Amino acid sequence: MNVTLRKQTLKDGRQSLFLDYYLPKAKQTRKKEALKLYLYPNPKSKSEKEHNKKISLLAESIRSKRLLQLQHEDHDFSHLIKDKDTSSERSFIAFLESLLTRRLTKKELMGYGTAP
Repeated sequence: MNVTLRKQTLKDGRQSLFLDYYLPKAKQTRKKEALKLYLYPNPKSKSEKEHNKKISLLAESIRSKRLLQLQHEDHDFSHLIKDKDTSSERSFIAFLESLLTRRLTKKELMGYGTAP
């Protein structure tokens, strides 16, 4: 399994960045993902050079993230990559529900929850 960052020259002269996946165990062994990130082929000004530097770093970080995702899926560690916000919300709700049931059962045991 491999994820490669590749460039393709467009008609207007810019270079488009995309990811090229190689997945040996899948039916479709090659897959391309367009990043919609563009580089200047021959940067002339300081701002164009800075743009190319920032975009290259961003594209490389996306590439490494995709590689990690594929490795986690390949080795069945995908359950470890969860959206932390949703899992923390669920655990907080579960905590509140358990707290509520404990308090309700405590009141029933003390006689507050029963009707005369």
